[in-house]
Amino acid sequence: MLATGPLDPARPPSPEPRFRSQIPGPAPPADVQRQPDSHPRPYRFWSHCHRDKLAQQPLILTQLVARVSLPAFSRIQDERDAVARGAHLAIKWTCLLTFPFFAIIVAFAAPIADFIYGPAWSDAVPVLYLLAANALLVPINGLLTPIINALGHSGRLLALAAVWAIAAWAIALALVASGAGFAALAVALVVTQVAALLYLAPLASRLAGVNVARAAGLPAVLAFAVGLIAWFGFRPLVTNLALLLVFAAVSLALYAVALYALDRHNLRDEARGVLRLRGSAHKSVPPS
Repeated sequence: MLATGPLDPARPPSPEPRFRSQIPGPAPPADVQRQPDSHPRPYRFWSHCHRDKLAQQPLILTQLVARVSLPAFSRIQDERDAVARGAHLAIKWTCLLTFPFFAIIVAFAAPIADFIYGPAWSDAVPVLYLLAANALLVPINGLLTPIINALGHSGRLLALAAVWAIAAWAIALALVASGAGFAALAVALVVTQVAALLYLAPLASRLAGVNVARAAGLPAVLAFAVGLIAWFGFRPLVTNLALLLVFAAVSLALYAVALYALDRHNLRDEARGVLRLRGSAHKSVPPS
């Protein structure tokens, strides 16, 4: 390094780092303010890679669900009671396994941002709330869609898919134009997911007697209660990443204990029924 003035012998010059990256990183989003005295760090809360992966998750999950449920419900499409029972089990158990994790993400969103991404990204926590709400609805809509398709109503689903995509883009672009910034995409995803659920749930109830509220009710209530406990009871105690993991595990344990205490008889019967269905399905498959 070239000296620009006389050196003070009492104060040796600071050493130059041996390696410095020559690849400039992208700047953080405009709606996330950098701390005044923080060192410039060229990283982004949502890199292009992470945004691509996030955008693909609902599609991947829906494809996996459809790959299993579409042929299963197609074989029993003439049996309304069997379709309703199968849909109830699929929605209930999906909600049982997913709702508590999203409740924990919402309850500990601020510590997650602080201890994993850094304090500079605390302003992005509301976006994490929206993405968690969107991810909460993706499995339910992903189950209702192949069920309705298996019942022979693919035309309605095709129209819904077209309106869904156009509405999501239109809402996102309108919010970006109005200055919503980074949260525009998350808001568009949540709004369109809710609208799709409000269309698919009554349609599934009318076609096959599927009661989405009854199937998802208990998991939703328990997850909400555990989320409140985590929000008001555990979140103020989280001061580092280790405590974050500990209290998240405690919250999951509380959810599991409450679920078993309130619904253990139904859970046992439903688990045995699912195992019997799996066994009969394997026996009915002709040898190749």
